[in-house]
Amino acid sequence: MEQKNSLGELMKITMEHIKTMADANTIIGTPIHAEGVTLIPVSRMSFGMGGGGTELSTKAGSSKEGFGGGSAASAKLEPVAFLIVREDGSVKLGDWEHYSLERFEGDGFCRMGLWDKTEDMKEGRLDLNLRPGIYRIFTVNRKKNGNQLARMAVFSLQEGEHREVVISLKEVSVEGLLTRTAIDDFALRRLDGSSENLSALSGGGKALFLWLEVTREPTEHILNELLERISDVKNYQESIFLLSKEKPKPAGTLEKVLRAAGNIGFYQVDGFAPAQEIARIMGAGQLKYPLAVSTDEAGRGIYMTCGYNVGSVAQILFYL
Repeated sequence: MEQKNSLGELMKITMEHIKTMADANTIIGTPIHAEGVTLIPVSRMSFGMGGGGTELSTKAGSSKEGFGGGSAASAKLEPVAFLIVREDGSVKLGDWEHYSLERFEGDGFCRMGLWDKTEDMKEGRLDLNLRPGIYRIFTVNRKKNGNQLARMAVFSLQEGEHREVVISLKEVSVEGLLTRTAIDDFALRRLDGSSENLSALSGGGKALFLWLEVTREPTEHILNELLERISDVKNYQESIFLLSKEKPKPAGTLEKVLRAAGNIGFYQVDGFAPAQEIARIMGAGQLKYPLAVSTDEAGRGIYMTCGYNVGSVAQILFYL
């Protein structure tokens, strides 16, 4: 005969109690409406349960079987916090290379992967249910000249708290990117053997000086970009000065640039020692050629870039 309080019956009763504890309002919570935004509280709930039993011997001759057993269950409710991330138009939520959401774990911030949240990004907004803790949002604006402008917001989330943050890229004015660095004067030698000081070339206006390693990369790359933008180059050709230790090669890229924009100045220099000093005082960690230096009306260095960066030519022409 089946026992009323068998082990199976005990487990069934336990599960019914768990269902009672885990109703929709316990885990999901009552929606919160505020300023046109609806927040739905979500909690993390974990369960533990166990049970056991055994048959017991009865008096001799009895037709009834004995059974002893027990079961138990527990539940843990862990509230979470709510974070709404909005975009401001300067950066999109799907532009992972421009921002990150990070949580403080142990002794530092760890980036949280949001790649699987793409479908949840709607109308420039992403709703997240997070554990209470310390978070930060880091945005990086990568400029064409290689500079990176960072913006960081650090905040804490308490249990049940809801917060809205707007991600945006840091911007800076053109003047904010410029320096005002005095440059020591030195002589430049023309192809005909005559010489002229650097300070005399600009004639009191802005100027661009390019130190080149002819026939080598990335100098050749820069020269080809100048050819591609030759219409822009011609607008500033009297303020552009190309410097090299070598003469232009016949039919070479440098020769093509000089022919396409006949008023560009070319000067042969004895060495690159002045270029190395200029790069040092203007903050180049490691000098790479070509070296581009823009100067203001007073002959001071206002912008410098070396090697090759995407958009370098557009950037250096911009400051003329």
